[in-house]
Amino acid sequence: MTNLDYLRKASVEDVAIELVCNPFQSAVAAKEWLLSERKTFPNYTNEQILELKVSHSYELITVKELLKKILLQFIKEGENFSSKRPFGDSDWDGELIILFVNNGIISGKIDKYGFIQEYDEKQFNIKLQELVQEL
Repeated sequence: MTNLDYLRKASVEDVAIELVCNPFQSAVAAKEWLLSERKTFPNYTNEQILELKVSHSYELITVKELLKKILLQFIKEGENFSSKRPFGDSDWDGELIILFVNNGIISGKIDKYGFIQEYDEKQFNIKLQELVQEL
């Protein structure tokens, strides 16, 4: 029985116990279920997207807060600003891509370990521009 089969057949209590005892495998199974069973995604407004939580520097902040931090960093650093590493690391956009793909905001594929396999870069850039216009 795969993790996905188990999740489909398990009681709520069994799933809760599994989450406590084996969080990584449970997270993988839950993600498989979401990807296989969830055929439609909500149509988020840009305002709702800006309020979604994203991981940044070991904390959860809203997309709006992240975009503001990037813009403030750009203003602070001026011509020394690095769009690839605005905070000293190079994956600021990766967390947004994962969030957007998992929520059906842009098309793409995230593997069962949470890594980006593919995504529509053009859709991502357009959506970021729309979101910045909403700030």
